[in-house]
Amino acid sequence: MNLQRIHLAYFSATGTTARYMQAISKGIDASQTNTIKLADIKTDTITIPADELIVFGIPVFSGRVPEFARKAIQQIKGNNTPAIITCIYGNRDFDDALLELKDLAQANGFNVVSAAAFVAQHSIFPKVAQGRPHTADLEEAKQFAAESIKSIHTNTTILVKGNYPYRAIKPVPLHPTTTKQCNNCGRCMKQCPVQAINPDNPKKIDKKKCISCMHCISTCPQQAKKLSGLLYWIATTKFTKSFATHRDNYMVYQTS
Repeated sequence: MNLQRIHLAYFSATGTTARYMQAISKGIDASQTNTIKLADIKTDTITIPADELIVFGIPVFSGRVPEFARKAIQQIKGNNTPAIITCIYGNRDFDDALLELKDLAQANGFNVVSAAAFVAQHSIFPKVAQGRPHTADLEEAKQFAAESIKSIHTNTTILVKGNYPYRAIKPVPLHPTTTKQCNNCGRCMKQCPVQAINPDNPKKIDKKKCISCMHCISTCPQQAKKLSGLLYWIATTKFTKSFATHRDNYMVYQTS
């Protein structure tokens, strides 16, 4: 099926969600591709026409859709517009995130034609699923997109893994700290999705606001943000041991 336009609506804290979105876009034959950054959506409503396609992509935080991303997605409206939904998780579990994303999309007028949960290197504990997505993951995402196009004209309910009520969100007790390499450029502050970094002093991070997405670590040109300390070392050892087993990507489609 040829589509005139597809929209990639996502948040990518450390770049892995973006890589999956790029792979998915390669699997779809479209004349135009439009990127919607969820972190940039504030109050304006975005409407996607019925004859176009949207791909939602979110990283999984505590088994759920991040709160700021949920609010942003609620500002994107469809008119029985076909949608592909994806969540990216760090090899532990995606829990209820994909179900929550499906519910959000359907409530906003989208016809969810396929869903996937893709594995990526864990953003806090990088030895878990290290190196993913690898080439095979990205090729699988591309093929997933191509297969999803075949489901666009169907209008049946898609079933995805997840439970009601959704898993309770548990704040992560690990937050980045700032090293002496910081030169107060403010890049991390400007790009923080939850405004947890002090605009007058980018060295300071509000732990109550911080969602531990690690975007400040990945975006800092001075490599001045990092995770460290005894608690982090203990958590790394335990988490790495518990979730080292390889996990496959999960994909489901509408059926006629």
